Amino acid sequence: MPPKKNEEIEKIKKSLDFLSEEISTVSKQQKTIIDLMSAIKELKKQNEEKDKRIASLECRVADMEQHSRMNDIVVSGLETRPRSYASDHNLHGFEQDLDPENNFLNNINNNCCYYSDDQFNMNLKSDYGLSIIHFNSRSLYANFLYIKEYLSHLNNPFQVIAISETWLTSEKGVDYELNGYELNYVNRENKKGGGVALYVDRRLKYKIVKNMTINIDDVMEIITVEINLEKKKKFNCKLCIQSPGSNIEMFMNSMESLFTKNDQKAVFICGDFNIDLLNPNKHKLTDEFIDLMFSMSLFPLITKPSRISSHCATLIDNIFTNRMDNSLKSGLLLNDISDHLPVFVMCVCDHVKY
Repeated sequence: MPPKKNEEIEKIKKSLDFLSEEISTVSKQQKTIIDLMSAIKELKKQNEEKDKRIASLECRVADMEQHSRMNDIVVSGLETRPRSYASDHNLHGFEQDLDPENNFLNNINNNCCYYSDDQFNMNLKSDYGLSIIHFNSRSLYANFLYIKEYLSHLNNPFQVIAISETWLTSEKGVDYELNGYELNYVNRENKKGGGVALYVDRRLKYKIVKNMTINIDDVMEIITVEINLEKKKKFNCKLCIQSPGSNIEMFMNSMESLFTKNDQKAVFICGDFNIDLLNPNKHKLTDEFIDLMFSMSLFPLITKPSRISSHCATLIDNIFTNRMDNSLKSGLLLNDISDHLPVFVMCVCDHVKY
């Protein structure tokens, strides 16, 4: 083959090699661009979901504000009166003179507030000995990741995380572990929904109270743990949920038989009781339920609505305790995980034994 033709072939080969390298480079760049576009789409999708959740939460806050403006409520123990009533009748003096029990309740309930994430992180420090939070999850299958993510934003981890309405079943199984916690649960049987679970800090010394960890068909599910603190002090933390539509009298009978004897232990009973404590005077059984709890020296720490919509506000999620002192800090956290706000209590006590 003539030398001239060989040179031309070599040039063509070099040109083809160069083009091949350029095409490979362009292909890599195209892949990078496609990956970036996919990542951008995913971020946009996540931002849209966050925007929806923020909008939903803002609507719920607006509903709370609207409810407060419309009703302008002063909470006195569990009884609500319009603020105008307090102004016209000097309610504070009236309570002091005629109702020492209401005044007594105010001593433990006057710090119950709503908290955003930032407000909680700024105002509540980690010097509390025992802390409990309760979520009505409306299905752990649907909302476990949201609860886990929400808790990760709080500076002070709770020692006990109580979950009602878990909706867990033996058929679907249970695979909802939280790092650093032990999971204990009771499922509802023979009926959908319900169920309770307690996540307890692994460093705590505790035990399950078996005779108070039961499922009572069509009445309630309850799980109880006994937590040992220093100086031989013991705390009982109980999580219960009343089955919606169940017989309230049967529920109260069960509560009385389970909680009458506390053996001088400090007790915290949290859960979704499905009994609206904001309107005891309008419902005889609600009034009787409150009387029952008071007779067992169990008083509510949550005095503000826990379930709020544009047309109603109810207080059905609560934490009852027999511990009467000003060291308790309680409140509700603003989020949109379910249509129930989480409720919590933080207790100053001896350092938890780890």
